[in-house]
Amino acid sequence: MGSVTAVKARVPIIGGTRCCTSSVEHTSVVWRPRLLPLPLPLLTADHALSFCAGNFAVWGGLFSTFDCSLVAIRKKEDPYNSIISGALTGGVLAARGGWRAAGRSAAVGGVLLAMIEGLQIALTKMLSEPTATPYAPQAMPPPRAPPPPQAPRAPPTARSELLS
Repeated sequence: MGSVTAVKARVPIIGGTRCCTSSVEHTSVVWRPRLLPLPLPLLTADHALSFCAGNFAVWGGLFSTFDCSLVAIRKKEDPYNSIISGALTGGVLAARGGWRAAGRSAAVGGVLLAMIEGLQIALTKMLSEPTATPYAPQAMPPPRAPPPPQAPRAPPTARSELLS
């Protein structure tokens, strides 16, 4: 067996997930035997994770760019912006595969974002408390009938004052 030496980590930071999972590894010295490299499954998982995180970062960047652009162009913030942004993102990411692949990916992106936005709207309506519309006129109580006329009372006497 070889001696234990200090070596710097050799895997570059690609994507947010790799950065979060190995921030300690990249900011400090890693101690491991010189002759024993990391096992292959760990390297494979690490590279797959970095690749997946990088793809997600590209997707998120494109989606945010399209969403902000649509808000600026349309001058309103509504679910249609997200749906259109999802379709545009899917189409742009699949543009290298040709028009058919881009069209299919755009349709999938639009439908996926439409389902997400629809679920969000449904949950918001279902979980919110019903409230009265602001500035709505208050409902007036029904008018009361005047009290029935009463018979005139006799003037009080000394005896009636004692009883009451």
